[in-house]
Amino acid sequence: MKTKLSVLAVIVCMAATPAMADLFGFSVHDPVSSYNGAGSYSVSWGTDTELTMSRDEAPTGTIHLYSSTTGDFTMSLAISNIGASTADAIGSFTITDTDGTADTITGDITGTFYRIVSTNVLVSTLSNVLFNDNGTADGFDGDDGELSMSFLASEPWDGTLTQTLGSGPWFGQSGWRVTDGSVDAVVLPVPAAAILGLLGLGVAGWRLRRFA
Repeated sequence: MKTKLSVLAVIVCMAATPAMADLFGFSVHDPVSSYNGAGSYSVSWGTDTELTMSRDEAPTGTIHLYSSTTGDFTMSLAISNIGASTADAIGSFTITDTDGTADTITGDITGTFYRIVSTNVLVSTLSNVLFNDNGTADGFDGDDGELSMSFLASEPWDGTLTQTLGSGPWFGQSGWRVTDGSVDAVVLPVPAAAILGLLGLGVAGWRLRRFA
C-alpha cells in the first residue's frame, strides 16, 4: 500500500510546483484501451474520444481533434514482467492530424504500469519524438486550427507520458477492452535522462494548467 500511495503522490504533486518549459503537450480523453491477455496492449480512437494539443513555446496555441474527423491517435505497448501491482511497458504512439495529408507526431514509450487500488496508471518517458510532415510544409492541424511544429530545440525530442485507466482490470491471462480515462503527455527540450526523476510530474502539472 505504501508503494501504491507513493506512486500516486508522484503523479499528482506537480500541481504545487512551477510550470516546466515544455514545447507542447497533448491529452487524449476517453480512448479505447485493449489488452489481448498475452502481452499486447493498445490504445485507439473511439466514438467519444477527443484530443487536445497545446503549444507552450511562442507562438502558443491550442487545437482539438474530435471523434467525427479524420484525426487519429494510437498507442501500442508490449507488456512484460507482470506482477501483482507493476508491469513493464514498451512501445510507441502516433497522432495523425486532420487535414488529409496524414502529417503525424510519433514517439517511443518506455515505462511501468502500476495498479493503485482499482486504477491502472502508466508512468513513462518519451524518446525519439518526431513531427513527420508529409510534404506540405505546414503545421499540425486540428478541427479548429493549426499549430506550428517548428521549435528552437531540434528533433528528436523527449518527454513524459501517463495513462490513467479507472475501469480496466489488471494484466493477466484474460483479455479486456474498456473506454475510460486519459492519456496525457508533455514534450520537452531536454534529454530523457534529465527527466527520469520527474516521471508523471510534468504531465500532471500540464493537465492542471490546461484544464483547471
